[in-house]
Amino acid sequence: KILSSVQTWVDTVVGKNQEKLVNFIYRSLLEMFIENEGDLHSFEVVLPTYYDNYFDNNIDLILQNPNITYNISNLTFRIFNYNTQNMIKLLKILCSNCNLISSMILGIPIYDIDYRSLLIIEKWLIQIIISQHNLRKIAFEYDIDLYNPFLSLKNSNCSNTLNTIIFHSIDFNNIVSILQEVFDQLN
Repeated sequence: KILSSVQTWVDTVVGKNQEKLVNFIYRSLLEMFIENEGDLHSFEVVLPTYYDNYFDNNIDLILQNPNITYNISNLTFRIFNYNTQNMIKLLKILCSNCNLISSMILGIPIYDIDYRSLLIIEKWLIQIIISQHNLRKIAFEYDIDLYNPFLSLKNSNCSNTLNTIIFHSIDFNNIVSILQEVFDQLN
């Protein structure tokens, strides 16, 4: 939300060098947040279909300062275009630092990702799901490969707290066989 506000403001003030200015402001705000030992409660990674460098140019700050991710309770991934290696690095940090997530939205389409990277991303998403102690809501969006992440709910720490599962634009063909099994375990 900060990024879109900065982009809108810069659009009205500056025409040329807009990308550099937005990146500078975005990075400066993130640096101030880190310097003031800010505590993230909501963390959204939204990378649209068009490629921008803001995430890739600034992910190093989060990777170097993982403490800002300790208290995340709302986690959103809506990713359509990204650097797979940076995403894997971020998922590893979140997996080791975050176990207080109460709401998680996963929208990571499987197209345009090489199979090896997809398996690694899936592995870290599963670890994040399993490690949660207070997960109350999880949403699966778009064409994410659901079988293993959904199956992980069956063996997670959140079986007593999870009360909402949302499916949005999902192909259920690959999970029909486990739907009842997972829902029975969660009840």
